[in-house]
This record gives sequence, structure tokens and C-alpha cells, in this order.
Amino acid sequence: MKKFNALLGNIESIIAGFFLLVTTTTAFFQVLNRHIFHFAIMGMGDLCVYAYTISLFFAFAYASYESIQTSVEIIPNRLAQFKNKNIHKYYCIFLDLLSIVIVAVFVFSLYGMLKKAIRYPEWGTLIRWFNMSWLVYALFFTFCLCVFHMLLILRGRIASRNGGNG
Repeated sequence: MKKFNALLGNIESIIAGFFLLVTTTTAFFQVLNRHIFHFAIMGMGDLCVYAYTISLFFAFAYASYESIQTSVEIIPNRLAQFKNKNIHKYYCIFLDLLSIVIVAVFVFSLYGMLKKAIRYPEWGTLIRWFNMSWLVYALFFTFCLCVFHMLLILRGRIASRNGGNG
């Protein structure tokens, strides 16, 4: 399971980095075209937004893989100073459970949106055959990846003796 999780984390990192590179390159050439050649390339702005969106979704999943979500470290650092390490371990487990519940609530609400997106596809305005519902598909998929990573982190914390990063 650890190898599969590591493989998923690497894939998420590569996808997020690649689409961030696509976003940066696309935005650079769009600005270059507007200021030097005085015209914008049709669809390049849309491509930039879509690439950035994919990058954000997979960066969020990768952050949950690395367990580096935004957090306040004051309380865990204070709890780690106690001789009884169980306090710190149980606090970290509580935060992990709370994070899983919060993300799971989003997954359940996204599931309704996913069913609606599958049943009623939303077609693009610029390119008529382009299905815009992929945004909902990608968001649901990456949130499921986040829950998966968080469950593995929680399992590692519970199994560890000192309540470290699992």
C-alpha cells in the first residue's frame, strides 16, 4: 500500500507541476502576443484557466499526500514538549479525523454534483463539442485522492508509537 501511495503522490506531483508549467508558458505567450503582435490567440486564455485548475486540484491532492495542509503548529509543538507523548499522538489523530470528516463532507456534496454532471453534460461555448463537466469529474477525483491519503496518514499515526507523521 505504501508503494501505491508513493506512486500516486509522484503522479500527482508530476501532473500538478506539468500543468503549472503549461499555465505559465501559456500566460507568457498570451502576454507576448498581446503586447508585441497586438492580437490574442483564440482559446489560449481558456487553456490557461483549465491548466491552472487542473494544477490546483492535483496540488491539493499532493498536499494531502505529503500531509502539508495549512495548519497551526503552536498547539502540537506545545503538546510535544510534554513527557507523555500520547497527548501529542491523540491530538494529531483528532486533527486527522477532523480533516477527513471535513473533506468527506465535500466529497459527499461533490457526489451530487458529479451525478448531475454525468446526467446533464455542460458543453463549451467556444468549442461546442467540448464537455465542460470535466471540472466536476476532476474535482471529485482529487478530493477522493485526498481522503485516501488522509486515511493512510491516520492509519500510520495510529500504528506509530510516538504519534509522528506515520
